[in-house]
Amino acid sequence: MSDGHVEPVSEREPGHRLVVILLLIATALGAGLRAYSVADEYLWFDEIVSTIISTQPTIADVVEMAAQLDTHPPGYYLLLHLWQRAFGSSDAAVRSLSVVLGTAAVPAIFLVGRQLFGAVTGLVAAFTMAAMPTSVLFSQEARSYTLLTLAIILMWYFAIRISRRRDRAATVGFAATALVLPWIHYWGAVALAAAVLTALALAAGDRRQRAHLLQMMPGIALATIGFVPWISVILNHQLAASETGWFPERAQLISIVGVFGRPFGNTLIMTPVGVLALATTIASFVIVLWLWRRREMKAGDPRALWWVLGMLLLPVLLMAAMAEVANFWVGIKVPNVTMIPVAVACGAAIVGLWRRRVLAGVALGLVVLFLCVAGVWRCYTETHRPDWKSVIAVVEQQGRQGDVILAIDDRWIPDLVRRYYRGPLPVVGLSREITDRGAITAEAMRVWPESGRMWLIPRNPGDSPAPEILQEIASHVERLGVHRIPLLRLDYPSEAMAAEIEP
Repeated sequence: MSDGHVEPVSEREPGHRLVVILLLIATALGAGLRAYSVADEYLWFDEIVSTIISTQPTIADVVEMAAQLDTHPPGYYLLLHLWQRAFGSSDAAVRSLSVVLGTAAVPAIFLVGRQLFGAVTGLVAAFTMAAMPTSVLFSQEARSYTLLTLAIILMWYFAIRISRRRDRAATVGFAATALVLPWIHYWGAVALAAAVLTALALAAGDRRQRAHLLQMMPGIALATIGFVPWISVILNHQLAASETGWFPERAQLISIVGVFGRPFGNTLIMTPVGVLALATTIASFVIVLWLWRRREMKAGDPRALWWVLGMLLLPVLLMAAMAEVANFWVGIKVPNVTMIPVAVACGAAIVGLWRRRVLAGVALGLVVLFLCVAGVWRCYTETHRPDWKSVIAVVEQQGRQGDVILAIDDRWIPDLVRRYYRGPLPVVGLSREITDRGAITAEAMRVWPESGRMWLIPRNPGDSPAPEILQEIASHVERLGVHRIPLLRLDYPSEAMAAEIEP
């Protein structure tokens, strides 16, 4: 591979004070977009998992529950555990951690952009990250995604510094981020592997760079040794998935390609705006490559282009490969990894075109601005989470003594219902993993109200045969020897609709 060396364009960078001011503006913009209406919607299923696990009495209890009941490492839950001790467990409090972490990603991405292409590109990348719709959306969820994104950005930043020179501070920073990344999310380990592979590939023909990469060894060793205790948990979850026959669909080509456009919107693929987002991402990388080959791209690092391509392609390819053998691939969440290089590439393309073809730079900037504004608008105006507010309101308005609330998920949904429902009705759970008709009937009869109605809240419509079976039970109450009672069903996560079924 050619070293891709490009002589920096001889243009003066903006002054330090101006850079600081603009970076503060970008950070403030990111904070405002993430904090706005952060608690307007109730928690959804994954968020209640985060809350329940992280509110265990001790750190040991948090780790134990995560190992037993969840498929993710406990790093984020431990941090949220400490956060809730300081700020409480309200919806706003548990989500505010993600707001802070998502905001911190803005100045962090500036550091990466500055290292690779200069301060101006770093600033454009920071503004892009500040308004990137998927980053805003994830920053309003009590999940590990913003922590993962921030840690990956910092890891890449330290890895780039290490590859260029002896840097004790970067060595310590890389070791710290390498240690925590696998404990945040399995994709953290994938991103770490991608960084190491990229650095090794770029140093293949340079003895000095290979010597510099020895600074990565403490981080690699810490990450490997530190994560060993969790490997048994991973294997147990995989064996359990194999026994139940549950594996997700393999990563399709459209899913792999689609993740490159999803930083501008999580649900945009196969829509006009989604096509525009995907085209903008691809065009930005093509423009950077074109300017690079023409030696018209300002480069703070002689291998900047290859770093960005490694940041983009290697993690996705590694995750797609993992999907062939394990139930790790969830294509819609991969933007945690891809939006980092996408923000940098968009910034580099806009700045590069601006310096050589002003109108083209303005045009690309306006397209990115449109995608960000449209995506953030959707974040604020479309419902991305279950309408629990309406669900609970219907129960509170129409529930009466003797009724029972039945959640078709005995692990988390009852806790989620109890978090918002303040009424006197009992809340019970029925496992959605029970599919045998006789077993479902037996479990239902065990909790069936003696004189009242059954409020049914499935985790997802069609997720279990229980709702249909329970409707049949309600229609044949005389034969089953129970009181003549109607069944009320509330579909989750669709808009709450209560329909009384008379037997």
